[in-house]
Amino acid sequence: MIDVEVSPFEERHAGVQVDLEARAFARVSASARPKDSAEYLAHIHGPKNPAGCAWIAVATEAGRPLGSAAALPALFARKSGRILTGWQVGTFVVDAEQQGKGIGTALLEALTDALKGREGAFLYSYPNRRSIGVFERHGYARAGRTPTRIFLPARGPGEGFETRKIAREELPSVLASIQALPPTAGGFLRDARTFAWRFGAQEAEGRYRFVRCGERDGAGAFVVALAAHRFAGLHFGVLAGACPDVLEHHLGTAVRAALAHGSSLLYATVTARPGSELPWSLTVPESRDPRPVVRVLHAGTAPDLFEEVAASSVMTSDWGGF
Repeated sequence: MIDVEVSPFEERHAGVQVDLEARAFARVSASARPKDSAEYLAHIHGPKNPAGCAWIAVATEAGRPLGSAAALPALFARKSGRILTGWQVGTFVVDAEQQGKGIGTALLEALTDALKGREGAFLYSYPNRRSIGVFERHGYARAGRTPTRIFLPARGPGEGFETRKIAREELPSVLASIQALPPTAGGFLRDARTFAWRFGAQEAEGRYRFVRCGERDGAGAFVVALAAHRFAGLHFGVLAGACPDVLEHHLGTAVRAALAHGSSLLYATVTARPGSELPWSLTVPESRDPRPVVRVLHAGTAPDLFEEVAASSVMTSDWGGF
């Protein structure tokens, strides 16, 4: 008999996740397997997140873990100024020998039941192709798609801007020197604390590169975090985040800065507002996108909040989604 336990994340769960990842991806090539360490997973799901600790569901049979899924919190500022917690349901891993037996569905049901209806909170996700139908059958509704754009090499970041690479160790001092922006009403909070936790921790060493981009007069500086990904034999840079959260107005500058610092090809799955001055890019059709980004929200979300979250900008990073 399979049991599912839902609880706040504890450090012991990180080892369970690493073991399950190894078993879940045992049948794929080594290059496609996750390379998460227990230390990194403990950091991402633990209390250092400014939004709080994650919750995790673990499915077991006779005491042996067969699968897990987590709900990662992120802070969301409503247009009214009220701060809510959005629980992003994801990181599903199921032992390859146990897949197709409904374990993923049981994990989703358990996490949803534990967190839905909480005061000051809502549930959302970015399911992959295999799981989006499961979400839709279990109380989630689509709230828009953000296309992936592939950018080809472009010249510098733009007139009036200068860029330089910075090491992870420099990140705290660089972020401290940059003027913070007020929270964006009707959007997820992507402030310096969140950026440093998400990208700059020692546990994330080697995952990200950083580029500081600023106007030559000393104003308007920001930092971009870049990841890397290999697909179809090609190496891509990934625009993973920016601090302060300026991408709505400076996405083109951030893309050019990334391309100028070692990303011959770059992709970004981020909201581009009408009128954004972007370098030339290809928009990947949903039918051809190996990981289309479709946001779903629990159907129990109040209609006005559903509309606000659906209209908010998307910055999926490396599928982190906040």
